Amino acid sequence: MGGWLESSGEPLHKVLVAVKDEINREALIQALHPLRGKASIVFYHVVQVPFTSALYEEVVKPMVEEAEERLRPLVEWASAQGFEAESRIVVSRDVSESIKEEAEKPGYFMVVIQRDVGGLRLRPSLSAKIIQSLRVPVLVLPPV
Repeated sequence: MGGWLESSGEPLHKVLVAVKDEINREALIQALHPLRGKASIVFYHVVQVPFTSALYEEVVKPMVEEAEERLRPLVEWASAQGFEAESRIVVSRDVSESIKEEAEKPGYFMVVIQRDVGGLRLRPSLSAKIIQSLRVPVLVLPPV
């Protein structure tokens, strides 16, 4: 694969940062500081829809819009820290499977998730499931 950058100078690798509500920004920036200019950040949010719910647009669309509003300041913050950043929001019935599918797409070389007191921003069983199922390194941040 060569170096970190394509011939155009664009980042070649992406870091998938799974976000439910908030993320520990201080821990994230400390962990990713050495990658500044070498990797881009994709803030990834899964709008989870229960298996028993229908996936009607009128039901899901407001949840996606709300998630977009919550992630926008995070993307702006990461950009201000010198990172190329974007958000990606998906609708899924299975959060861990959705994260796994995204992380297996070309370009990702690391996944970041956050532990939470009393359950992860991804529950402990969910974080273990993600860690065990991925082929890329997983960094678990402390809670906010």
